[in-house]
Amino acid sequence: MRPKKRILLAADNEDRLGVLRFLLETNGRAVTGVATAPEALEAIAAHGFDLVVIDWPLDGLGRLVEEAHARWTASLVLAARERERPDCCADAVLLRGTPAAELLERIKVMCARKRGPRKKMPLAAAPAIEMAAEAVNF
Repeated sequence: MRPKKRILLAADNEDRLGVLRFLLETNGRAVTGVATAPEALEAIAAHGFDLVVIDWPLDGLGRLVEEAHARWTASLVLAARERERPDCCADAVLLRGTPAAELLERIKVMCARKRGPRKKMPLAAAPAIEMAAEAVNF
């Protein structure tokens, strides 16, 4: 059996946090819920997560997304309205009214994506690059 994907939920609204937690736990995810950005930063530092879901607006959103990216963790922001999209470097932004099936599918894809630094190029491709560089006269 595969281990459950670990998701961190950061939402200052307890009702929304409870609904999202129930939705994800009933679909086989291990969920940790926090109510503030400092709690979320502590949780990211202490545990490894596959995805961080942030309910916008949350104070410290930018710092939270930066910390997630520093640890090679995907981040998804739930925004209230289309025109109020946050200015941060989150991997994805969805609207709060998004159907549950679409939200779950997006989370499934984001958890399955491999994160981390790219692997080095295989040695077999190196001669082709050298030949291309000679053709351009580097």
